[in-house]
Amino acid sequence: MAYQNPLRTRTATIASGASLSGAVTVDGEAVVAVITPAAWTAAALTFEKSIDGAAFFPVFDVDAELDVVSAVMGTAQARWVVLDPRIYADAKAIRLRSGTSGAPVSQGADRDFTVVTRPI
Repeated sequence: MAYQNPLRTRTATIASGASLSGAVTVDGEAVVAVITPAAWTAAALTFEKSIDGAAFFPVFDVDAELDVVSAVMGTAQARWVVLDPRIYADAKAIRLRSGTSGAPVSQGADRDFTVVTRPI
């Protein structure tokens, strides 16, 4: 039996010398995971989201904490990082940031992330 809501993927790239990826359109889908690259200039990974695809805002949880995926970064292996799809369910697009909005970390080479989504 096939799963009714198959996973889909998109690539988000943080370019060499940059700390922010381009926009990844996720409209109508829940973001369920991110697959990190094996190589990485050590930093926390944070997210921005947009409801219109133009204005982006840092993502905070209900406790006013940045949605940080820091435990997985700084290792020399790719990782599948599970995200809470409720946080991104209302987003039209997201961006990934190396570091935080207040302390971005430039990457030493292009870094490709795989954004994993599921139709809502």
